[in-house]
Amino acid sequence: MAKSATPEQRDNALRKAYESQNLPLDLYEGLPGINLILSNHKQTFTGGKSSADFLPMHGWNTNSGTTKMTKKFPRLYPCLDGLNEIDCPATAAKNWLWDITMRGAFVIRGAGDNAAEEFVNMSKTVVPEAIFYAWTDCNWESAGTESMRMFCKSLYATPIADFQAMPDNKCFGVSAAQTATTNDTAWLRLVNATPYPLTGWIAADGKPVEDMVYDQTLNGQQIAVTMKPYSVRIFKCVNVKPEIFSCRFAFSKKIEDEVLVLGKAVLQQKKLSRKIPAQLVDKIKRYTQDCDAVKLQNILDDFEVATHLQGVFDKTAALRQQKLFKQLETGRARINCACDKEYTDLKGNLWLPDQSFNGSCYGNEFANFADRGDLSLEGTSCPEIYQTEAYSKQIFYHFPLPDGKYNVYVHIAETYPPNKKQGRVFSVKIGNDARKDINPVIKAGGFARPYVEVWKNVTVKNGILSIEAWGGVGLNGIEIENVK
Repeated sequence: MAKSATPEQRDNALRKAYESQNLPLDLYEGLPGINLILSNHKQTFTGGKSSADFLPMHGWNTNSGTTKMTKKFPRLYPCLDGLNEIDCPATAAKNWLWDITMRGAFVIRGAGDNAAEEFVNMSKTVVPEAIFYAWTDCNWESAGTESMRMFCKSLYATPIADFQAMPDNKCFGVSAAQTATTNDTAWLRLVNATPYPLTGWIAADGKPVEDMVYDQTLNGQQIAVTMKPYSVRIFKCVNVKPEIFSCRFAFSKKIEDEVLVLGKAVLQQKKLSRKIPAQLVDKIKRYTQDCDAVKLQNILDDFEVATHLQGVFDKTAALRQQKLFKQLETGRARINCACDKEYTDLKGNLWLPDQSFNGSCYGNEFANFADRGDLSLEGTSCPEIYQTEAYSKQIFYHFPLPDGKYNVYVHIAETYPPNKKQGRVFSVKIGNDARKDINPVIKAGGFARPYVEVWKNVTVKNGILSIEAWGGVGLNGIEIENVK
């Protein structure tokens, strides 16, 4: 699952791996009495550390080539690449009766509701007939017992049948929705392959529906259902066709907004989106436009997308950039220089945190941060803005913005005690307008007094607004508003 490989090479990785062991998959397809078991990979924990990054294993288990092979050979073995045992010495207890404890078996896995992640991911769109998971010496990990019980229950309750994906107009907000028929019974299989819970409903034209995981009968036109993270639910309805099923689910509003913001941010970063396969970019566009955050989350988790986001795409910075855009739509965007947390001032205005510029999200270059603590300032509705300071001999702030005209407000105050009498001197340039020899003590009329330097009608071209400051720079806050 090397990042340098092409998607086609990765899709053929499983097949080639079996061929290298003299097990050509085509030879075993359809042979009666012979069941080839496909090997999926699990994270190994040896020597007290992870053996590898999670992402390549996720890619191996879930890429389209593996999915196609799983449909032909629906028996899986999630194998470890090494032993998962570690001796647990107790050498620190010199006077203790025992100097060594038992050997422990460890596994790297999400805890609680996330424990079934790897199993749900490898069976998201293909229903496995069997999953083999055991060691000969019975090292079965016990973490996440409830989640694993629920996954096993869903697997046992799923009939061996020809499950087909539901049409988009019948389902919304789930990782996978499939239906099948056995005799006179219609089946509905729903998958949540995300780390977030879902709430929503299923419908079957008012017919009673059997919940096969929680052993209950459900009634109603739109039956309320919640799905835990990384979970599978199985429902059945007797004497009906599977076409009667429909469903609609969603994340919480907070998670939905964050995921949709990330989708927009990926699309806005052209250099990044060009590295992602075109068909996945199209899906990101469609699910972002449709506000289907669940399907969008799954696309963002796809190896062919995630491998380009890893180490390059700053999720936190992207979310803050989108908040900045939203602030500009309704008023001013505000940045609290040298502060890493959001701040709401006395008038209820939100100030976004400072951050390093990464080429696609707002931020600074070359700034050092100072925190003056609970410094008292008067004559301002945002006193905490002046308690932190971005300082250096030269500082840049860059703001990716739509082309147009903007007003910019730079907040300054002299808060460094050695400069109490004489202040400091620095210059600031925004657009073509350079203001030189700014002294906060002179501008504000004293020490620890706020002052705002204003630039009007600054023209932004090529999608970036830059602020350059040099000298004995000390900046406390920045406000930007769109000139309408």
